Amino acid sequence: MKKCGVVFLFICINIAASAQGFVKGHLKRLHPDSLKALNLKLVPIPVLGISPETGLFIGASFSYFFKLEKKIETIKTRSSSLNVQYTYSIQKQSDLEGSWNLFLPNEKFIFRGQVGLVNFYDKFWGIGNIAPDERRTALFYKRHFIQNKALIQVRNRWFVGLNSRIQQIKEVTWNSGFYTTDTTIHGRNGSFSVGLGPLLIIDKRDNPFSSNKGYYAEFGYTQYSKTFGSNFDFSDVYLDLRKYFPLSQWKTVALQMTYQTTQGDIPFREYPRLGGSMINRGYFLGRYRNNTILSAQAEYRFPIWKIVHGSTFVSIASLGKNAHLDLNSPIYTSFGGGIRVLLNQKERIFGRLDLGMTTHGNKSLYMKVNDAF
Repeated sequence: MKKCGVVFLFICINIAASAQGFVKGHLKRLHPDSLKALNLKLVPIPVLGISPETGLFIGASFSYFFKLEKKIETIKTRSSSLNVQYTYSIQKQSDLEGSWNLFLPNEKFIFRGQVGLVNFYDKFWGIGNIAPDERRTALFYKRHFIQNKALIQVRNRWFVGLNSRIQQIKEVTWNSGFYTTDTTIHGRNGSFSVGLGPLLIIDKRDNPFSSNKGYYAEFGYTQYSKTFGSNFDFSDVYLDLRKYFPLSQWKTVALQMTYQTTQGDIPFREYPRLGGSMINRGYFLGRYRNNTILSAQAEYRFPIWKIVHGSTFVSIASLGKNAHLDLNSPIYTSFGGGIRVLLNQKERIFGRLDLGMTTHGNKSLYMKVNDAF
């Protein structure tokens, strides 16, 4: 009952913060006569693909792109988006997720977040850099989560705010493998995490969906505490730096570096993980987990023919137990390329298909909307 109360209060705080900024300035815009001013765009996309985490999956994605702008603006308001996606995989995984990225007029406020209900088949090789294939353990769990970033602009596209996140892992079943009976794994029977913390974002990108120029920096600290209702006490520090170099309207060199460190009593699902569809593409998401991960990637984006575009990318990463990585920490390298289809020229919205490969011989295929970063 206590947890339910914390969750309810937590969600109410996020809804109230979002609603106050939105309703006050935009109630009139919801009148039928004013809907055209939103410049609303709907992008329905059938989803069919393969990823190392899910195997073959099928589903559908619906994205809305629109403007929340005024006739007279001191800062040009970029496009906002709402997205809902459902997929089902041959591993019997169901994934229903929603996300939002809202830029209010003059970008005085930004609200970003996601919510999801996931039945997930996962693999676990242990915590640390020593994770041989023979330790692979299959498991299944249900994951429910909500995260919201509420930000206010304090100067020209400098934003400060609050990051709030709830995640519940439950009904964990360890099917087979090295760690099936290991009782030392924190959160092996499930976990409930509630975190709050300050956030700083500097967003000088020209476009939030597929940037051609500008830069982006995000720094956040989140504290998960039993005081908030969590099962575990731990902290998370996150840094994300990006820079975009335009070679032409549709040719871009993009660079990114991310750093994440968690310290404290950490459930296994909350450790920083290597891999996935966004960075270190080619590695199974969670192939390696440790307290700290430092990753960097470079991507070259270019046109091929009409609405067909391409990309090549390479990334490196290092993991360690301490917040400062040791010089002898192993380096993990991945690379690959992909095809992009331009879905909305005005908003620079792409559907992408990426093939990532690793120096360990792994290969992964990803099908997503929008660029990786």
